[in-house]
Amino acid sequence: MQESNKFPEELRTFETRLLFIHDIFANKHTANQIMARCIQHKLDKSFEAYVKEVHQSLWTLYGKDPIMLLKKLDS
Repeated sequence: MQESNKFPEELRTFETRLLFIHDIFANKHTANQIMARCIQHKLDKSFEAYVKEVHQSLWTLYGKDPIMLLKKLDS
């Protein structure tokens, strides 16, 4: 394995490591892209919660008398 492209270990400092980490993450996405991903994440989580609630409701209703359920919905 060739390691000639690596920054020499004897020259590595806390500052050079911070700069390396900063370069990895800096200016990779526009503010609009970040906002869009945040919104998409929130929508995905909300949808997952909704689906979970629907499944729980279906589980609760499973095996119940349909006529009784319809009477409760009607009142």
